[in-house]
Amino acid sequence: MKIIVKLLPLLVLLMLCSNSQAQVKQEKFVIDARERIDSLTVAGDLSAAVECGVRTATTASGRGMYNTAAALLDAAERTAANNNLDALLATVYKTQAANSEHRGNYKTANEYLQKYYRLRDRLAAEEAELIAKQAEDERLAAAEAAARAEATAPNPLMPYYIIIGALALLYLVAAVIWSSKRRRLRRQIAELEKGHEVKAVEPMAIAIKAEEIRSTAEAMLHDCRKEGFDFRTEVMPLLSLSRGQSLTAANIVAFYETDYKPEITSVDLDKILKRAAREFEPAAHLKNIRLDYKSTGKSPIETDEHLIELAVDNLVDNAIKYSPSGKTVSLWIETVDNKTIIGIDDHGEGIDNAKLKALLAGEIYETADSSLGSDRLGLGIAVCRKAAEITSSTLSIESTKEGTTATITFR
Repeated sequence: MKIIVKLLPLLVLLMLCSNSQAQVKQEKFVIDARERIDSLTVAGDLSAAVECGVRTATTASGRGMYNTAAALLDAAERTAANNNLDALLATVYKTQAANSEHRGNYKTANEYLQKYYRLRDRLAAEEAELIAKQAEDERLAAAEAAARAEATAPNPLMPYYIIIGALALLYLVAAVIWSSKRRRLRRQIAELEKGHEVKAVEPMAIAIKAEEIRSTAEAMLHDCRKEGFDFRTEVMPLLSLSRGQSLTAANIVAFYETDYKPEITSVDLDKILKRAAREFEPAAHLKNIRLDYKSTGKSPIETDEHLIELAVDNLVDNAIKYSPSGKTVSLWIETVDNKTIIGIDDHGEGIDNAKLKALLAGEIYETADSSLGSDRLGLGIAVCRKAAEITSSTLSIESTKEGTTATITFR
C-alpha cells in the first residue's frame, strides 16, 4: 500500500505527459490540414479545398475534436456556398449534422439534416430537369436531322442515272472522235485514189505525179500514227473496203508504210483464196472471165494474214485485168517438197521479160506503157514483192505469150 502511494505522483505525471503529447499531435494535425486547405484555396482549386476540409473535419470529429471539426466545416460551408458548389455543400451539411450529433447537440444536428434534405431534393430536381431537357434536345435534334436528311436524300436510282449518263457521254464522245478520224482517213484515201489517175504518158509527168502520191501517202501514214490508228487493225481493214474494184489506195499506203510489224499467226490459205475468188467474181463477170479454184496442198501456215491477203488480191486483180474475155483465171494451192505454194494463172498476152524484170526489181515509176499497167504505176507487183519479203516467202512470176503464172512460196 505504501508503494502504491509513493508511485501515484509518478503515474499522474506520466498521464499528464501523455495527454500533452496527444494534444501536440492533434494540434499539428489541425495545422497541417489548414495549411493544405489554404494552399488549395490559393491555387484556386476550391472544390478540392472543400473536400479536404470535410475529410479533416470527419477525422477530427472521430478523435473527439468536435470544436475543431465544427470550425473546419464552417469554413468549408462558406467556401461552398459562396462559390455555388451545391453538391459539396450538401456533403458539408451532412457532416455538420453528424458532428453535432456526436457532440450531443441534437437540435443543431436536426437543423443541418433539414438543410441537407432540402438541398439534396433541389439538386435531384435540377438534375432530373436537366436530364429531361437534354433528352428533349436530343429528340428535337434527331427529328430535325431526320427531316433534313429526308429533304436532302438523293433518289436511290440517282447513282445509276449518273453512271448511265456518264457512259452515254463517253460513248458519244468516242463515237464523234472515231467518226471524225474515219472521215479524215477516208478523205485521204479518196485523195490518193484521185491523185493516182495518171493520164499523161510522159515520163516526167509520171515522176511528178508519183512524188505527189508519195507525199500524200506519207502524210496520211503520219496522221494515222499521230491519231493512234493501228495500221494492221484499223487502216488496212478500211482500205480493204474497195478490194475487188480498186486496190490503189491500199497499195500506195502499204508500199509507203515503213513501220509495219508483221503479226505471225496460223493463216488458212484456202480461206484467203476462196474469199478472193468470191470478191473478184463481179469484176471477172464483167469481162466474161471464169474464176477457177482448186487446192491440193497444206492450207494452214504461219504468216501475216493481212499482207498475204493484199498480195493475193493484187495478183488476182492483175490476172483478171490482163486476161482476154472468155478466158479462165485459176487460183490454186499445192505442196511441193514440204513447201506450200499459192498460185494465180491467167491466159493473157504475157509481159515482156525485160519489163517483168524491171517490175520485180521495183522500178515502178519509169514507164507509162500500158503493158506494165500504167494506171497502177507498178504498185501491185511492188506491194506483192514487199509482202513476200516481210513474211519470208518468195514471189515468182513467169510469163509467156500464152499467159502469166504468179506464185508465192512459203517455206
